[in-house]
Amino acid sequence: MFFHHGGGSFYMFKEGEEMKKRGRPFGKSDFLEVDEMSKLLALPDKRTIEGKRDYAILVTLANTGMRKGELVKLKIGNIDFNNNLIHFNSLKKRGKGRGRERFIPLDENIIHVIQGYLNFEYNGCHNNRDLPLFRNLGKHGNCKKCSLTTKAVDCIVRKYVRKAKIQKRITPHSFRSTRATLLLDKGVNMATVRDLLDHEDVASTNEYLRTNQLRIKEAQDSLVFQ
Repeated sequence: MFFHHGGGSFYMFKEGEEMKKRGRPFGKSDFLEVDEMSKLLALPDKRTIEGKRDYAILVTLANTGMRKGELVKLKIGNIDFNNNLIHFNSLKKRGKGRGRERFIPLDENIIHVIQGYLNFEYNGCHNNRDLPLFRNLGKHGNCKKCSLTTKAVDCIVRKYVRKAKIQKRITPHSFRSTRATLLLDKGVNMATVRDLLDHEDVASTNEYLRTNQLRIKEAQDSLVFQ
């Protein structure tokens, strides 16, 4: 399954209150339904460099399930345009990731989205494999163009969530949990999802399985005959 589109306020909870609808505690982000993801991806103005960049970022998050910390570290050399792959060393920080080289296949349409952004951003000259994949706009003061920060990725996601009027607590991590949940919905086995998300053990992936079970229960509860 891949997300590609051609063409906010958040709920507030008291500290410690459970998000009963999804079964997750306060402070954790919610996940996106397919129609909500499509709405988000339709918003960036792809006629501008900012829109092309933001669209490429959202599409990459939606189709890889990678961490935002991994996203901002990506270089052009991490994209294999010949084999439609994105490869990088997994993030090994504070217990996250297994500290290994890994790759994620990408649909050809997603590769074209990234290529389109790079051609615009680097004026067609992006052969330097060490250049950042995603850069800031270099608009503020003497700020020169450089790699995005994780805070900037937070702001980009928040911007489009507000524009889409999605009434959920959506963060970059929501794209990760959405990817995992929808893959489990489609019957992909847990070991494969674990490898995709680069979890150290299957216990972390189990969190998404429980979310998947809650979705099934909600579907059952929505239609009761008596």
